[in-house]
Amino acid sequence: MRLKRKSYPSSVAVGAKSQRNKSGKINNLTPKLIHNLKELSSLNKESIGILAKIGVKKKLEIIKSAKEKNIRLLNVKGAQ
Repeated sequence: MRLKRKSYPSSVAVGAKSQRNKSGKINNLTPKLIHNLKELSSLNKESIGILAKIGVKKKLEIIKSAKEKNIRLLNVKGAQ
């Protein structure tokens, strides 16, 4: 890798970086981790929700509330 020989994995090079204003965003939306309903209500139009490691009961409550408020969740199938 260090000597850049054939058949070895390539090393990270300078210049493969995204712009600072687009860094850390997904589809130009800032991701926010959601643990409960209070954190879901703190989301704005410029952010997208990602559900944390929570139980099924609480997850279903958050998904239902997000559908009512038209909040997009990233890691849930069929919830938009």
